[in-house]
Formats: sequence, structure tokens, C-alpha cells
Amino acid sequence: MWFTLFSHCEELNSLEYNNNLKKNCSWHNTCYSSGMASFCLLLNIRENKKEVVDFKHWRYFMKKVQQGFTLIELMIVVAIIGILAAVAIPAYQDYIARSQLTEAVNLTAGLKAPIAEFVQSQGRAPSLNEVGGAVPGKYVDSVSIQTNGTAIVVVATLKTSGVNAGIAGDTLAIATTPATASQWACGRATSGGTANSRAAALAATSVAAQYLPSACK
Repeated sequence: MWFTLFSHCEELNSLEYNNNLKKNCSWHNTCYSSGMASFCLLLNIRENKKEVVDFKHWRYFMKKVQQGFTLIELMIVVAIIGILAAVAIPAYQDYIARSQLTEAVNLTAGLKAPIAEFVQSQGRAPSLNEVGGAVPGKYVDSVSIQTNGTAIVVVATLKTSGVNAGIAGDTLAIATTPATASQWACGRATSGGTANSRAAALAATSVAAQYLPSACK
């Protein structure tokens, strides 16, 4: 609306159109009261005479509004987004891998008590079926119980598809010995269990240390 009024008011620059000027340009008061005085105050009241004033300031203001972002500003924004993406995406991928690996940790941990009870009562390592078995999960493909003569090893193997690429197809193991079935070593941990159980868990674990929980690294 104010574009039309501007062109109309610019023509009314003589004293004989004062009445029309006052009528048609009265909208500037509303603009001024709304905080747009920088380009809406069009009248210069001087000695009871109304005349259209210079519009250079208004045109400069409109030019600044319409010019948009400079190339340098856009390049700075793109660079900031690139830096944030370079940091955030790998961190998010690591988080996804660790959260998926939690399923393997829970499935293997659930067999600790049944195995310890079986060893104490039978004096040997059990098969998976003898301790109730383990149901594969969303990310874990299988769970198995292995023995190497000195240790009992529970191994969870992750699926090769539908799993974060950092841990796909990898294994996580926990291990104990028949003599100390209540003490377990996990993954790449350097504490917990015995030297034999830690060595057996380490040998059967292929998951990278960065994805393992603190108790297993």
C-alpha cells in the first residue's frame, strides 16, 4: 500500500494540493507510530507548509534490505556447518554402535549365573542348552559357549546387516574358569576374572575398544 501512496504523494508537491497531500499522506503518522519512521516519515512540516521531502534515505534503506547475504557470509556459514558435521557425525555413529552392542553385553551377562551354578553342581562346562539357551536379539545373531581347556567362554556374534558398520559381524566374549566360575572377565578388560579368563575373553573378542563399555576395556 505504501508503495502506491509514495508515488502518489511525490506528485503532490505544490501548495495548491496541500489539502489532498494532507489527506493522502496522513498514513505516515501510522507508520511513524509503529516504529517505521526511518522510511515512512515522508512529510517535512515547515512554516505551515507541507511538501514531499527527499527520499534518498528511504531508497538507501530499501537497497540495504533487498541486497541479501554476501558471498563471504554464505561461505562462512557453509564452513561452520561443515565443521559441525565433521565432528557430530562420527560421534553419533559411535553412539549408535555402543547402544547396539549393549544387547550383546546383556545377553552374555544373563548366562553368568546359570553357568556358575552348573559348574558348581556338575564340575564341568555346560552346553548352551543346559543353561537355558539364549535367544538371538535384534542386533545379535547368535550366542555360544566355548571351552579351551582352561576357560569357559561365552561369545555373542553380532549380525552383519542392520547393525552399525563399526561392529557388524564382530564378537564380544566373556570368560571364566571352572575353578572360579563366579569371577568373569569381559572383552578387552585388563581387570576382573583371572589371567586365563582375561586372555580367553580377549582372544574371542573382535569388537574395537572404542565401542566397548568401560567394564570390558
